[in-house]
Amino acid sequence: MKLFKQEQGQGLVEYSLLLVLVAVVVVGALLLLGPQINQIYGRVITGLLGGGTQYAYTINSFTVSNEPKAGGRCKYKITASVTVKDKASGLNAPDGTSVSGSASGYGTTLLASGTTSSGTATLKGDGTVNNACLDHGTATLVVVDQTRTYTW
Repeated sequence: MKLFKQEQGQGLVEYSLLLVLVAVVVVGALLLLGPQINQIYGRVITGLLGGGTQYAYTINSFTVSNEPKAGGRCKYKITASVTVKDKASGLNAPDGTSVSGSASGYGTTLLASGTTSSGTATLKGDGTVNNACLDHGTATLVVVDQTRTYTW
């Protein structure tokens, strides 16, 4: 005798729970591996843009600023100073040498670029995210094999 033996919808609930579990695992993995992924991403971008083998890079400074925008959005600006020297001779890279990097950690990843003058490049980048500005946080800049963290 069957009283209340309905199994309709049971499969949908099980699939939903499984999907939630997978999403939680993916978010956890990204939180743990985020900085390493950013370093790899920075190296790939720099390699694609032609840098990274002939020169040695030193990140001298790195700052992040933000500006609230309409609709609860936020514009982030990054600025960095990078010294670039020829690995073989130790001399400054020629003026006009292209330098790029990526910064992430505040809801987005921004690319920054600049060219050298007297061996130093000023990298600048900005972007707008669809969430409110963070009053504190941490961002990591990657230029080839160098990293620098900025906390505000």
